Amino acid sequence: MDTSKVVILLVTLNAILTAAVDVPSWSIFRGTLQNNIGYAFWRGVVVSRDEDNAIYWFRKAVELKNASAANNLANLYEDRPFATVDRETLISLYRIAAEDGIATAQNNLGVLLRKSDPEAAAYWFRKAAASRDLAVSEVAADNLSTLRISGKVSDEK
Repeated sequence: MDTSKVVILLVTLNAILTAAVDVPSWSIFRGTLQNNIGYAFWRGVVVSRDEDNAIYWFRKAVELKNASAANNLANLYEDRPFATVDRETLISLYRIAAEDGIATAQNNLGVLLRKSDPEAAAYWFRKAAASRDLAVSEVAADNLSTLRISGKVSDEK
């Protein structure tokens, strides 16, 4: 199937689900679908890379409480060389994803909070360190250790 047809199909499916009766499970599916469309535009998967379109779709998915989209959007904002998004927006997006158990978001939220709120940062580093994602858990454990060595937080709580 032509790659542009795939995107047209996904966008059409989103429009149909949006117009349909508001059924909670459809809302979850729409959020996942919108996140996937955003990801396709962000990474250039089956479509041309287009960060503005990715942001549009990620925001729509975040409105539907999609935690993966919140994490992806925060990552996209941080990857942009001339990001115009403020720190509080990043914290808010990562918090949505972190509270849903996404380990990378937990670690990234900890990184953002480590200077302003070391205890909260330690909390999120601990959560990420306990995750099954070994790469993230190692980084989070190192971040927590660095925070402890600095004396900004005590040992385990």
